[in-house]
Amino acid sequence: MECLPLVMEPESGFYADPVVVLDFRSLYPSMIIAYNLCFSTCLGKVAPSKANTLGVRSFSPDPSVLQSVKNEILLTPNGVMYVSSKVCKGIMPHLLEEILSTRIMVKQAMKRLSPSQKILHRIFIARQLALKLIANVTYGYTAA
Repeated sequence: MECLPLVMEPESGFYADPVVVLDFRSLYPSMIIAYNLCFSTCLGKVAPSKANTLGVRSFSPDPSVLQSVKNEILLTPNGVMYVSSKVCKGIMPHLLEEILSTRIMVKQAMKRLSPSQKILHRIFIARQLALKLIANVTYGYTAA
């Protein structure tokens, strides 16, 4: 069984009941960071589907390693195990933290610009948008 994200399109109309709208800053990158989801922290599937294959390679975690980190393992809904950031900080979470902090720095620099610096303002908007897109597509291209 594989888990696929579901994006529901909103239905336009008048709602008499309260409507909850959740807006997360960088939701998918935040999930990767919070749960330390990365190829470098992956221990494999609990029940291997095809002779211990993980991606395109065979993989068999050492049982003694699994025993030593048994309290620091995250089990995802599709049966893949990851170690927490207390054991090992993943490469992808680290990269995403850097990208998101750089985007915040660019946005803060935009606020300090004077109204006469319109060209520089447009450059900063493009840069922060590029950083946002890089962070958000990371979730998709890693097949998270």
